[in-house]
Amino acid sequence: DIMYRHKIRDYVLLEDIFLFLLHNVGNMTSIPSILKYFKDKNRKSDYTTIFQYISFMQDAYIIHEAPRMSIKSKELLSGERKYFVNDLGFRNYLYPSLINDIGAILENIVYTHLRTAGYTIKLVVGKGYEVDFVAEKDNNKQYIQVSYVMPESKTIEREFGNLEKIEDNLPKYVVSLDDLLIKRESGIVHKHIWDFIYELTR
Repeated sequence: DIMYRHKIRDYVLLEDIFLFLLHNVGNMTSIPSILKYFKDKNRKSDYTTIFQYISFMQDAYIIHEAPRMSIKSKELLSGERKYFVNDLGFRNYLYPSLINDIGAILENIVYTHLRTAGYTIKLVVGKGYEVDFVAEKDNNKQYIQVSYVMPESKTIEREFGNLEKIEDNLPKYVVSLDDLLIKRESGIVHKHIWDFIYELTR
């Protein structure tokens, strides 16, 4: 459909960009990094074409992007961002070896449900740290950090610590697949990921 609508001749490039984004779900990605990937494989492309093809896929709701936001200035940052797929079935079918990449899958699931619930979603970048999502809806904001499980104290410190560096009183959540919920004096709430998603869909 994208090919015919936009009269794309290089359908192989369109497909390869899609495959690249699928493989890098949850990873910071930029158009220059995609250009470098193709250059390393002796493939010809250019910035404008890659930008257009990604835009076409976004218009078709196949993929979505989450731009980075500076926690200090509250402004969007150019360059790297994360891309998420609307249907993880594409990724699981085309890259079955990545089905064990639970962290990326969970991040994609949380992103998709936030978006379905009507939230605008960005990544949060501070000095020396990042937070997975800041989600905004009807002038209400919340910060969300997604983790697979937190079996060690250093993992707990990393996931909660990034949120604790944000100096405001907005709701902050760590969501994971841990059955035992963790409590912190900072007031950051730990929720099981399915409970978090259930509350979004109520």
